[in-house]
Amino acid sequence: MGSKERFHWQSHNVKQSGVDDMVLLSKISEEAIVENLKKRFMDDFIFTYIGPVLISVNPFKQMPYFTEREIELYQGAAQYENPPHIYALTDNMYRNMLIDGENQCVIISGESGAGKTVAAKYIMGYISKVSGGGEKVQHVKDIILQSNPLLEAFGNAKTVRNNNSSRFGKYFEIQFSRGGEPDGGKISNFLLEKSRVVSQNECERNFHIYYQVWGWPGASSLQGGTRSWLTTAPCPLPAHPRGIPRAAAEFGHHEPGLLLLPEPDRHLPGGGHR
Repeated sequence: MGSKERFHWQSHNVKQSGVDDMVLLSKISEEAIVENLKKRFMDDFIFTYIGPVLISVNPFKQMPYFTEREIELYQGAAQYENPPHIYALTDNMYRNMLIDGENQCVIISGESGAGKTVAAKYIMGYISKVSGGGEKVQHVKDIILQSNPLLEAFGNAKTVRNNNSSRFGKYFEIQFSRGGEPDGGKISNFLLEKSRVVSQNECERNFHIYYQVWGWPGASSLQGGTRSWLTTAPCPLPAHPRGIPRAAAEFGHHEPGLLLLPEPDRHLPGGGHR
């Protein structure tokens, strides 16, 4: 493991880039908070603390903050030893669980498109990387990580504001051994927007899985019929809706996840086996 870079807390230009922790603001108000977040966003600082709470601003672009380098930097470090990051929050939670032997919980909230789904992915991905374990533990980790694309396929849809909007609430519960290794898990879902299956708002879409199945070569029997089940909204659906080819490719990526999930054997669309 390489040497970790030293970070001097609040070492950058505050007037230009804002403060890392907004409890340090001279005046706490909605305007001051928004202005600080704006300054940081303009300098590509998407994470900001406000006490124990981490605020994340969705940059709507790929950021180079989630590599192996960042995992090494934040693993085992004190929360304020490095710049604000979701890995710092996750590592602090994980270490508290190991040291105190108490259950930990992270609440991710925000409006549609704020980045909640992606934040949950990074949290689970970080835990998977820093926790040890052999082949059996790795199998549990694989199930946890592979569940994400499956949940998105069946529970996410394109809306006017968000191309990958979660249409349900979810609670991930990961169970750990005393050594900090994941040895089980549970996912509970709440308030699934079932009405979207038969009716969508203008220029919105059905759940991703329908487009993925429709464009998949193994489901050719579906492609010759009506596509009314893809959308009922008053928004034109072209003969080959934008994104269908990519959606079809995504469906092919679901098979490993389906094979990992501990459910009874079943047939996959197009003749594949589960």
